[in-house]
Amino acid sequence: MIEHVSHSSRGTGLVLAALISPFSVPLVMFVLWTAIALANGGGWSFSEMGVVFMFATIPPLVTMVVVGLPVALWLRRMGWLNAMTFCAFGCVVGAVVMAGMLWFLIGDRQKSDALGWEALIGGGIGLLVAISFCLLARVPVQSRPAGDA
Repeated sequence: MIEHVSHSSRGTGLVLAALISPFSVPLVMFVLWTAIALANGGGWSFSEMGVVFMFATIPPLVTMVVVGLPVALWLRRMGWLNAMTFCAFGCVVGAVVMAGMLWFLIGDRQKSDALGWEALIGGGIGLLVAISFCLLARVPVQSRPAGDA
């Protein structure tokens, strides 16, 4: 028997979710930085907005399209795609990409004790993108057991 599944019950699809989910990073950063600026009696400048767009949008988007989407498609094909696995993957990839990107930009001037903080922040960004992706694509929290039909 063929079941009809409405678009709203199956989510946006993996490709569209992969293209939209990285924009959660600049959105969250904008809200946090605006709240901090308002609390301190300050405001935003256009140069700060440019930095947020460049460093909070482009790397997560490229990483999601180049790494995250192929992994999500592979996990779905294998029957292993679930939010727990994908979010753990997002943390690891985010940590590696952030630390690698800053090492590439800063190089030898980078302090070794900052590497842990960079990886932690990158892991948080990867987790944010992975959670957004899973919510948009309606990825289940856990995969069904092998015997479940």
